[in-house]
Amino acid sequence: MEWLKNRTMYLFTFAGIVFGTVLFSLGIWLEFTKHKLPIEPWAFFYVHRTDPMILMLDLSPLLFGIVGALIGSQRGLFSILERSKREWEMIFDSISDPILVADENNHLLRCNHAVVDRLNTTFSKVIGGSLADVLKTNQHFDSPLYNFNWLGRIYDVSIFPMHEEGLQKKKLIVFHDITDRKQAEATREQTETLFRALLDLLPDAVVVIDPNDADGRWPIIDCNEAAGQMNGYLREELIGQSIDILNTTSGTPAERIAYLKKLREAGHIQIETQHRHKGGLVFPVEVSTTLLMVGGLERVIGIDRDITERKQAEAEIFRQKQYFEAVVNNSPVAIVVLDTQQNILSCNPAFETLFQYNEKEIANTSLDTLISTP
Repeated sequence: MEWLKNRTMYLFTFAGIVFGTVLFSLGIWLEFTKHKLPIEPWAFFYVHRTDPMILMLDLSPLLFGIVGALIGSQRGLFSILERSKREWEMIFDSISDPILVADENNHLLRCNHAVVDRLNTTFSKVIGGSLADVLKTNQHFDSPLYNFNWLGRIYDVSIFPMHEEGLQKKKLIVFHDITDRKQAEATREQTETLFRALLDLLPDAVVVIDPNDADGRWPIIDCNEAAGQMNGYLREELIGQSIDILNTTSGTPAERIAYLKKLREAGHIQIETQHRHKGGLVFPVEVSTTLLMVGGLERVIGIDRDITERKQAEAEIFRQKQYFEAVVNNSPVAIVVLDTQQNILSCNPAFETLFQYNEKEIANTSLDTLISTP
Protein backbone atom coordinates (compact mmCIF):
# COMPACT_ATOMS: atom_id res chain seq x y z
CA MET A 1 0.00 0.00 0.00
CA GLU A 2 1.30 3.37 -1.05
CA TRP A 3 0.43 5.19 2.16
CA LEU A 4 2.70 2.87 4.16
CA LYS A 5 5.69 4.20 2.24
CA ASN A 6 4.86 7.77 3.48
CA ARG A 7 3.65 6.93 6.98
CA THR A 8 6.46 8.95 8.57
CA MET A 9 5.34 12.06 6.68
CA TYR A 10 1.72 11.45 7.66
CA LEU A 11 2.63 11.03 11.31
CA PHE A 12 4.60 14.28 11.36
CA THR A 13 1.80 16.06 9.48
CA PHE A 14 -0.72 14.90 12.09
CA ALA A 15 1.59 15.94 14.91
CA GLY A 16 2.01 19.37 13.31
CA ILE A 17 -1.74 19.80 12.99
CA VAL A 18 -2.25 18.74 16.64
CA PHE A 19 0.49 21.11 17.81
CA GLY A 20 -0.98 23.95 15.71
CA THR A 21 -4.44 23.23 17.09
CA VAL A 22 -3.15 23.29 20.68
CA LEU A 23 -1.30 26.55 19.98
CA PHE A 24 -4.43 28.03 18.40
CA SER A 25 -6.56 26.96 21.35
CA LEU A 26 -4.04 28.33 23.86
CA GLY A 27 -3.85 31.68 22.05
CA ILE A 28 -7.64 32.05 21.89
CA TRP A 29 -7.93 31.16 25.59
CA LEU A 30 -5.33 33.75 26.54
CA GLU A 31 -7.20 36.43 24.52
CA PHE A 32 -10.50 35.51 26.15
CA THR A 33 -8.88 35.72 29.58
CA LYS A 34 -7.20 39.05 28.77
CA HIS A 35 -10.52 40.67 27.77
CA LYS A 36 -12.51 38.74 30.39
CA LEU A 37 -14.79 37.38 27.74
CA PRO A 38 -17.13 34.41 28.15
CA ILE A 39 -16.76 31.34 26.00
CA GLU A 40 -19.34 32.38 23.46
CA PRO A 41 -19.31 32.50 19.64
CA TRP A 42 -19.76 36.29 19.59
CA ALA A 43 -16.63 36.61 21.78
CA PHE A 44 -14.62 34.65 19.17
CA PHE A 45 -15.59 37.12 16.45
CA TYR A 46 -15.03 40.04 18.82
CA VAL A 47 -11.43 39.00 19.45
CA HIS A 48 -10.76 38.79 15.70
CA ARG A 49 -12.16 42.32 15.14
CA THR A 50 -10.14 43.86 17.93
CA ASP A 51 -6.87 42.02 17.14
CA PRO A 52 -6.42 41.02 13.46
CA MET A 53 -3.14 39.15 14.32
CA ILE A 54 -5.33 36.44 15.78
CA LEU A 55 -5.74 35.30 12.16
CA MET A 56 -2.21 33.93 12.37
CA LEU A 57 -3.37 31.62 15.14
CA ASP A 58 -6.21 30.43 12.91
CA LEU A 59 -3.67 29.30 10.35
CA SER A 60 -1.37 27.61 12.88
CA PRO A 61 -2.83 24.07 12.42
CA LEU A 62 -2.37 24.35 8.66
CA LEU A 63 1.10 25.90 8.87
CA PHE A 64 2.37 23.46 11.47
CA GLY A 65 0.79 20.59 9.50
CA ILE A 66 2.77 21.69 6.43
CA VAL A 67 5.94 22.02 8.51
CA GLY A 68 5.35 18.55 9.96
CA ALA A 69 4.84 17.13 6.48
CA LEU A 70 8.13 18.67 5.33
CA ILE A 71 9.97 17.32 8.38
CA GLY A 72 8.40 13.88 7.87
CA SER A 73 9.35 13.89 4.22
CA GLN A 74 12.89 14.88 5.14
CA ARG A 75 13.11 12.11 7.71
CA GLY A 76 11.77 9.67 5.11
CA LEU A 77 14.50 10.79 2.73
CA PHE A 78 17.11 10.34 5.46
CA SER A 79 15.71 6.86 6.09
CA ILE A 80 16.00 5.99 2.40
CA LEU A 81 19.56 7.30 2.30
CA GLU A 82 20.44 5.35 5.43
CA ARG A 83 18.93 2.18 4.00
CA SER A 84 20.77 2.70 0.70
CA LYS A 85 24.00 3.22 2.64
CA ARG A 86 23.47 -0.05 4.54
CA GLU A 87 22.67 -1.87 1.31
CA TRP A 88 25.78 -0.45 -0.36
CA GLU A 89 27.92 -1.50 2.62
CA MET A 90 26.37 -4.97 2.51
CA ILE A 91 27.15 -5.28 -1.19
CA PHE A 92 30.63 -3.86 -0.65
CA ASP A 93 31.40 -6.40 2.07
CA SER A 94 29.83 -9.33 0.20
CA ILE A 95 32.13 -8.97 -2.84
CA SER A 96 34.62 -11.84 -2.80
CA ASP A 97 37.43 -9.79 -4.36
CA PRO A 98 39.47 -7.66 -1.92
CA ILE A 99 38.60 -3.96 -2.29
CA LEU A 100 40.48 -1.13 -0.59
CA VAL A 101 40.10 2.65 -0.43
CA ALA A 102 43.34 4.55 0.22
CA ASP A 103 44.30 8.20 0.43
CA GLU A 104 46.99 9.91 -1.61
CA ASN A 105 49.57 8.89 0.99
CA ASN A 106 48.66 5.21 0.57
CA HIS A 107 46.98 4.92 3.97
CA LEU A 108 44.02 2.58 4.14
CA LEU A 109 40.71 4.36 4.70
CA ARG A 110 38.28 1.55 4.03
CA CYS A 111 38.24 -2.09 2.95
CA ASN A 112 35.74 -4.90 2.60
CA HIS A 113 35.49 -8.17 4.51
CA ALA A 114 37.48 -10.02 1.84
CA VAL A 115 40.62 -8.08 2.84
CA VAL A 116 40.46 -8.85 6.56
CA ASP A 117 39.45 -12.45 5.81
CA ARG A 118 42.52 -12.93 3.61
CA LEU A 119 44.73 -11.31 6.23
CA ASN A 120 42.99 -13.18 9.08
CA THR A 121 42.71 -9.99 11.11
CA THR A 122 40.14 -7.31 12.08
CA PHE A 123 39.14 -3.94 10.62
CA SER A 124 40.55 -2.03 13.58
CA LYS A 125 44.03 -3.43 12.93
CA VAL A 126 44.19 -2.43 9.28
CA ILE A 127 42.21 0.81 8.92
CA GLY A 128 44.60 3.76 9.01
CA GLY A 129 47.70 1.68 8.33
CA SER A 130 49.87 2.03 5.24
CA LEU A 131 49.20 -0.30 2.34
CA ALA A 132 52.74 -1.66 2.59
CA ASP A 133 52.23 -2.64 6.25
CA VAL A 134 48.69 -3.91 5.84
CA LEU A 135 49.33 -5.99 2.73
CA LYS A 136 52.89 -6.92 3.76
CA THR A 137 54.34 -5.97 0.40
CA ASN A 138 56.66 -3.32 -1.03
CA GLN A 139 54.58 -3.03 -4.17
CA HIS A 140 53.43 0.50 -5.07
CA PHE A 141 49.81 0.79 -6.11
CA ASP A 142 50.02 3.76 -8.44
CA SER A 143 48.99 2.00 -11.67
CA PRO A 144 47.19 -1.24 -12.60
CA LEU A 145 49.09 -4.46 -11.94
CA TYR A 146 48.87 -7.79 -13.71
CA ASN A 147 49.76 -11.22 -12.31
CA PHE A 148 50.41 -9.73 -8.85
CA ASN A 149 51.28 -12.45 -6.34
CA TRP A 150 49.84 -11.93 -2.86
CA LEU A 151 49.39 -14.47 -0.09
CA GLY A 152 49.88 -17.39 -2.45
CA ARG A 153 47.28 -16.20 -4.95
CA ILE A 154 47.52 -14.35 -8.28
CA TYR A 155 45.62 -11.11 -8.79
CA ASP A 156 44.94 -8.51 -11.44
CA VAL A 157 44.90 -5.18 -9.59
CA SER A 158 42.72 -2.34 -10.92
CA ILE A 159 43.11 1.19 -9.56
CA PHE A 160 40.45 3.90 -9.92
CA PRO A 161 41.16 7.49 -8.80
CA MET A 162 38.42 9.15 -6.71
CA HIS A 163 38.44 12.96 -6.94
CA GLU A 164 35.81 14.99 -5.14
CA GLU A 165 35.96 18.76 -5.06
CA GLY A 166 36.93 20.03 -1.63
CA LEU A 167 37.91 16.57 -0.37
CA GLN A 168 41.23 14.76 -0.25
CA LYS A 169 42.16 12.59 -3.20
CA LYS A 170 41.46 8.90 -2.83
CA LYS A 171 41.85 5.79 -4.92
CA LEU A 172 39.86 2.59 -5.14
CA ILE A 173 41.99 -0.55 -5.40
CA VAL A 174 40.32 -3.78 -6.55
CA PHE A 175 42.12 -7.15 -6.38
CA HIS A 176 40.62 -9.60 -8.87
CA ASP A 177 41.66 -13.17 -8.06
CA ILE A 178 42.74 -14.88 -11.30
CA THR A 179 44.51 -17.85 -9.71
CA ASP A 180 41.96 -20.42 -10.90
CA ARG A 181 41.95 -18.90 -14.38
CA LYS A 182 45.75 -18.97 -14.54
CA GLN A 183 45.80 -22.58 -13.37
CA ALA A 184 43.17 -23.49 -15.97
CA GLU A 185 45.17 -21.69 -18.66
CA ALA A 186 48.35 -23.48 -17.59
CA THR A 187 46.55 -26.83 -17.63
CA ARG A 188 45.06 -26.09 -21.03
CA GLU A 189 48.44 -25.01 -22.37
CA GLN A 190 50.06 -28.19 -21.06
CA THR A 191 47.26 -30.27 -22.58
CA GLU A 192 47.57 -28.51 -25.92
CA THR A 193 51.35 -28.92 -25.87
CA LEU A 194 51.00 -32.63 -25.08
CA PHE A 195 48.32 -33.05 -27.73
CA ARG A 196 50.45 -31.23 -30.31
CA ALA A 197 53.49 -33.37 -29.42
CA LEU A 198 51.48 -36.58 -29.72
CA LEU A 199 49.92 -35.39 -32.95
CA ASP A 200 53.27 -34.59 -34.50
CA LEU A 201 54.70 -37.95 -33.40
CA LEU A 202 52.01 -39.87 -35.28
CA PRO A 203 53.34 -41.38 -38.53
CA ASP A 204 49.95 -40.90 -40.21
CA ALA A 205 48.72 -37.58 -41.54
CA VAL A 206 46.02 -35.94 -39.39
CA VAL A 207 43.93 -33.04 -40.69
CA VAL A 208 41.12 -31.13 -38.96
CA ILE A 209 38.48 -29.76 -41.35
CA ASP A 210 35.64 -27.29 -40.86
CA PRO A 211 32.68 -28.80 -42.79
CA ASN A 212 30.43 -25.80 -42.13
CA ASP A 213 32.63 -23.12 -43.64
CA ALA A 214 30.53 -20.28 -45.09
CA ASP A 215 32.20 -20.69 -48.50
CA GLY A 216 31.75 -24.47 -48.50
CA ARG A 217 35.50 -25.01 -49.12
CA TRP A 218 36.01 -27.42 -46.22
CA PRO A 219 39.20 -25.61 -45.12
CA ILE A 220 41.97 -27.30 -43.17
CA ILE A 221 42.07 -25.56 -39.79
CA ASP A 222 44.84 -27.72 -38.31
CA CYS A 223 47.10 -30.62 -39.23
CA ASN A 224 50.23 -32.35 -38.01
CA GLU A 225 53.72 -32.32 -39.52
CA ALA A 226 53.18 -35.75 -41.12
CA ALA A 227 50.32 -34.32 -43.20
CA GLY A 228 52.68 -31.80 -44.73
CA GLN A 229 55.52 -34.26 -45.26
CA MET A 230 53.26 -36.87 -46.86
CA ASN A 231 51.87 -34.40 -49.37
CA GLY A 232 55.00 -32.32 -49.97
CA TYR A 233 53.84 -29.18 -48.11
CA LEU A 234 54.82 -27.29 -44.99
CA ARG A 235 52.21 -27.41 -42.24
CA GLU A 236 51.73 -23.64 -42.57
CA GLU A 237 51.00 -24.04 -46.29
CA LEU A 238 48.13 -26.44 -45.67
CA ILE A 239 46.33 -24.57 -42.87
CA GLY A 240 43.60 -22.40 -44.34
CA GLN A 241 43.58 -24.24 -47.67
CA SER A 242 40.64 -26.26 -48.94
CA ILE A 243 40.91 -30.02 -48.54
CA ASP A 244 40.80 -30.12 -52.33
CA ILE A 245 44.51 -29.21 -52.29
CA LEU A 246 45.19 -32.85 -51.39
CA ASN A 247 42.55 -34.54 -53.54
CA THR A 248 42.89 -35.43 -57.19
CA THR A 249 39.51 -33.81 -57.95
CA SER A 250 37.60 -30.96 -56.35
CA GLY A 251 34.51 -31.95 -54.41
CA THR A 252 31.17 -30.45 -55.44
CA PRO A 253 28.79 -28.91 -52.88
CA ALA A 254 26.34 -31.79 -53.41
CA GLU A 255 29.08 -34.39 -52.82
CA ARG A 256 30.16 -32.68 -49.61
CA ILE A 257 26.62 -32.42 -48.30
CA ALA A 258 26.04 -36.11 -49.00
CA TYR A 259 29.36 -37.12 -47.42
CA LEU A 260 28.68 -35.03 -44.28
CA LYS A 261 25.20 -36.54 -43.95
CA LYS A 262 26.66 -40.04 -44.23
CA LEU A 263 29.35 -39.17 -41.69
CA ARG A 264 26.75 -37.83 -39.24
CA GLU A 265 24.79 -41.05 -39.52
CA ALA A 266 27.74 -43.46 -39.37
CA GLY A 267 30.09 -41.42 -37.16
CA HIS A 268 33.11 -42.97 -38.92
CA ILE A 269 33.97 -43.67 -42.56
CA GLN A 270 37.02 -45.48 -43.95
CA ILE A 271 37.82 -45.48 -47.66
CA GLU A 272 40.74 -45.93 -50.03
CA THR A 273 41.34 -43.05 -52.43
CA GLN A 274 44.20 -41.08 -53.98
CA HIS A 275 46.05 -37.90 -53.05
CA ARG A 276 48.00 -35.60 -55.27
CA HIS A 277 51.48 -34.67 -54.03
CA LYS A 278 52.62 -31.05 -54.33
CA GLY A 279 55.00 -32.25 -57.06
CA GLY A 280 52.09 -33.73 -59.02
CA LEU A 281 52.59 -37.40 -58.11
CA VAL A 282 49.35 -39.27 -57.41
CA PHE A 283 49.61 -41.90 -54.66
CA PRO A 284 47.10 -44.17 -52.87
CA VAL A 285 45.93 -43.41 -49.33
CA GLU A 286 43.65 -45.00 -46.77
CA VAL A 287 41.44 -42.29 -45.24
CA SER A 288 39.59 -42.66 -41.93
CA THR A 289 37.26 -39.76 -41.12
CA THR A 290 35.41 -39.09 -37.87
CA LEU A 291 32.95 -36.33 -36.98
CA LEU A 292 33.54 -34.70 -33.60
CA MET A 293 31.93 -31.80 -31.72
CA VAL A 294 34.59 -29.35 -30.53
CA GLY A 295 33.34 -26.37 -28.55
CA GLY A 296 29.86 -26.86 -29.97
CA LEU A 297 31.16 -26.89 -33.56
CA GLU A 298 31.37 -29.81 -35.96
CA ARG A 299 34.87 -30.84 -36.97
CA VAL A 300 35.90 -33.57 -39.41
CA ILE A 301 39.03 -35.38 -38.26
CA GLY A 302 40.77 -37.14 -41.12
CA ILE A 303 43.59 -39.65 -40.63
CA ASP A 304 45.40 -40.43 -43.89
CA ARG A 305 47.83 -43.31 -44.34
CA ASP A 306 50.09 -43.62 -47.36
CA ILE A 307 49.50 -47.17 -48.62
CA THR A 308 51.86 -46.99 -51.61
CA GLU A 309 54.16 -49.70 -50.24
CA ARG A 310 51.22 -51.88 -49.24
CA LYS A 311 49.73 -51.58 -52.72
CA GLN A 312 53.10 -52.39 -54.26
CA ALA A 313 53.44 -55.44 -51.98
CA GLU A 314 49.91 -56.60 -52.84
CA ALA A 315 50.69 -56.19 -56.53
CA GLU A 316 53.92 -58.18 -56.15
CA ILE A 317 52.14 -60.96 -54.25
CA PHE A 318 49.46 -61.12 -56.95
CA ARG A 319 52.12 -61.25 -59.66
CA GLN A 320 53.96 -64.08 -57.92
CA LYS A 321 50.70 -65.92 -57.33
CA GLN A 322 49.89 -65.73 -61.02
CA TYR A 323 53.43 -66.87 -61.88
CA PHE A 324 53.33 -69.93 -59.61
CA GLU A 325 49.81 -70.80 -60.73
CA ALA A 326 51.05 -70.73 -64.36
CA VAL A 327 54.05 -72.91 -63.45
CA VAL A 328 51.90 -75.46 -61.62
CA ASN A 329 49.17 -75.54 -64.24
CA ASN A 330 51.64 -76.00 -67.11
CA SER A 331 53.88 -78.54 -65.38
CA PRO A 332 53.91 -82.04 -66.97
CA VAL A 333 54.39 -83.48 -63.49
CA ALA A 334 51.24 -84.37 -61.53
CA ILE A 335 51.01 -81.98 -58.54
CA VAL A 336 48.46 -82.25 -55.76
CA VAL A 337 47.96 -80.13 -52.61
CA LEU A 338 46.84 -82.03 -49.50
CA ASP A 339 45.65 -80.93 -46.08
CA THR A 340 46.90 -82.44 -42.82
CA GLN A 341 44.43 -85.31 -43.15
CA GLN A 342 45.78 -86.29 -46.60
CA ASN A 343 42.65 -84.95 -48.27
CA ILE A 344 43.01 -83.31 -51.68
CA LEU A 345 42.65 -79.52 -51.76
CA SER A 346 43.68 -78.86 -55.34
CA CYS A 347 45.61 -80.34 -58.21
CA ASN A 348 47.02 -79.42 -61.59
CA PRO A 349 45.86 -80.58 -65.04
CA ALA A 350 48.64 -83.22 -65.19
CA PHE A 351 47.22 -84.84 -62.02
CA GLU A 352 43.71 -84.80 -63.51
CA THR A 353 45.04 -86.46 -66.70
CA LEU A 354 46.94 -89.09 -64.72
CA PHE A 355 44.00 -90.19 -62.58
CA GLN A 356 41.21 -89.36 -65.04
CA TYR A 357 39.37 -87.13 -62.57
CA ASN A 358 38.78 -83.41 -62.62
CA GLU A 359 39.59 -81.26 -59.62
CA LYS A 360 35.97 -80.80 -58.53
CA GLU A 361 35.34 -84.57 -58.45
CA ILE A 362 38.25 -85.35 -56.16
CA ALA A 363 38.19 -82.26 -53.93
CA ASN A 364 38.26 -83.23 -50.20
CA THR A 365 38.83 -86.87 -51.19
CA SER A 366 41.54 -88.88 -49.50
CA LEU A 367 44.52 -89.44 -51.74
CA ASP A 368 44.62 -93.10 -50.63
CA THR A 369 41.32 -93.82 -52.44
CA LEU A 370 42.94 -92.86 -55.73
CA ILE A 371 46.06 -94.90 -55.30
CA SER A 372 45.64 -98.67 -55.63
CA THR A 373 48.34 -101.08 -54.44
CA PRO A 374 49.18 -103.90 -56.96
